[in-house]
Amino acid sequence: MQQKQFDRALILKIVLVTEGALFLISMVWSKLAHIDLQPAFSLHGRQLAVGLGAGVLLSSVSTAIYLISLKLPFRWSKKFCSLIAELAEKFAEITVLDSLIIAVVSGFCEEVFFRGVLQEGFGLFGASALFGIMHGPGSLQYGLWAFAAGMFLGWLYIWSHSLWAPITAHVVNNVIGLLVLRYIGKRSSASA
Repeated sequence: MQQKQFDRALILKIVLVTEGALFLISMVWSKLAHIDLQPAFSLHGRQLAVGLGAGVLLSSVSTAIYLISLKLPFRWSKKFCSLIAELAEKFAEITVLDSLIIAVVSGFCEEVFFRGVLQEGFGLFGASALFGIMHGPGSLQYGLWAFAAGMFLGWLYIWSHSLWAPITAHVVNNVIGLLVLRYIGKRSSASA
């Protein structure tokens, strides 16, 4: 029995409410913990360029992991591919504009929270571990990948002294990932 696809408006509402709440938590937490986020928002063109390249790299590695997992005979790789297929089914009907909105909102809000606030209080490892846990319920493999991506994004923040490099990388990774999921979902539903 095939599950009903998510309504694209519902997906957008869930993302906007969840990420908006995360951003609100970030602002309250930064005030209570006396974390000055203003310096983290300094912007130089190099940070955006590095973030763009880092986002393409992250999404390329994600896609490669998925393609390799399709060929592996292990139970964990089958479970990982099932998760991707389930996500692809849910995201099959989102538009390119939806993908951009979801990617920008989630990339911005999550980086402010995980890198700008949590990393200040719990360090690179702690913030990345929570990033992996929050992204990986139901899939240890995806959680581990999110942890590694969180470490990379956290390192980018440390290196650049700005949230714009990891924000840009996160947004680019999410846009490409959502478009890949959309493609997989559409291809899967067309062949069914």
